[in-house]
Formats: sequence, structure tokens, C-alpha cells
Amino acid sequence: MRDFRVIVFISFTLCCLMVAFFLPPISQDPAYHHFADTRMMFGIPNFYNVVSNIPFLIIGIGGLYIFLKDETISFSSLPGFILFTGVTLVGLGSGYYHWRPTNASLVWDRIPMTITFMSFFAIVVGRYVNKQWGTSVLIPLVAIGVSSVLYWYFGEQQGRGDLRLYALIQFYPMMAIPLIIFLFPTPRLVRLEIIVVIMLYAVAKFFEHNDLTVSGHLASAVIPLSICLRRRLH
Repeated sequence: MRDFRVIVFISFTLCCLMVAFFLPPISQDPAYHHFADTRMMFGIPNFYNVVSNIPFLIIGIGGLYIFLKDETISFSSLPGFILFTGVTLVGLGSGYYHWRPTNASLVWDRIPMTITFMSFFAIVVGRYVNKQWGTSVLIPLVAIGVSSVLYWYFGEQQGRGDLRLYALIQFYPMMAIPLIIFLFPTPRLVRLEIIVVIMLYAVAKFFEHNDLTVSGHLASAVIPLSICLRRRLH
């Protein structure tokens, strides 16, 4: 039965890869950097978009503190450490991007997000699919995530930017994780928590799409906060 579940999971992954690369190249919308709220306060441009990243910094640093306090760092605990490092970097990188929104600064917004997505995905794989897989795929997944952003950026500089790989990195984990928790034995409470996390992510993307960046940041920040609190309580 477990072999069948693994086959389903791997087949789903291959299908996502095929769909992503059969799509036409996705270019960056030039209007992406034009935000509705451009108010300057206290010498900070796009004030609310910038300062709404502070929760990521607080949660990321808090998560690292809890993690380092509770864990002896080893290769098996590396996914959690990288996750909270990624969240901290999201706060810094996204703040920098919204301070000065350009393709160049967007790189520093997107790279930490791929680190966070991939490390969270590796944690779920390691916990519910195969423990060894979780640690084995962590570094390759993070490397692919970072490469997806660099591939887009350097292509953009040559007039042929392509966001397909980055889009796959961003959305594949959010589709694969629910599949994992329903295919493989998972505590009911964990399933509920992960469903809530996925819903919050969907809300954040909705806000982002509708140029409600501050609300999107706050919705997204709840995700690592829930992970951080769960570590503390369990």
C-alpha cells in the first residue's frame, strides 16, 4: 500500500513538471512594481508595504531562537533551521524590494520565499513520506528554488524572462502537501493545521494579486507563526 502511495506522489510530481514546461514562457508583468499605496512616511517610501514585513523578521528570529534553544543542530534538523532562516530573510528581502521596487530588488524578495517554500516542503516529505527523503532532497530543492529566481532574472535582462520554473516552485508545494497528508498517515490535527496554512497562503496570494500587499504580508506571516507556536507547544 505504501509503495502505491509513493507511486501516486511521484506521478503527481512528474505531471506538474510536464504541465509547467509545456506552458508557454511566462514573462514578468511590467506593471508588477506599480503598487496602489506609494505613501512616504518617516522618510520610508511605500511605507506600509515596507513595514508590514516586520512580522516576518520577528517570527523568523523568534523561530530560530526557539529552534536553537530546543534542538542540537544536525543534518536531520537542518530543514527546520533553514525554514526559519528563510522566513527571516523574507522580512529583509521583501522590505528591501518594497522600499525600491525593481526587478533587481525583486530577486531578494523571491529568493528567500523559495528557500521557505522548499524547506517547508522538505519537512513535510521527511515527516510523512520518508524521513531520509526529507533530508536528502532539502539542499537540491533549495538550490532549484534559488536557481528558478536567477534563471528568471538573467533571462529578464536579455529580454526573455521566464517565470515558469519559479511559478512551479511557488505553487507545487502548496498542491503536493495536501496530497501527502491525505495519502500518508497523518494526525488529524496536523491535517487541519496544514489545510489552514494552505488557505492562508491562498488568501495572501489573492491580496497580492489585487494589490493589497500589506494584507497579503500579514496573512502570510501567520503561516510561519503557526509553525513556530507548534514547535513551542509540542
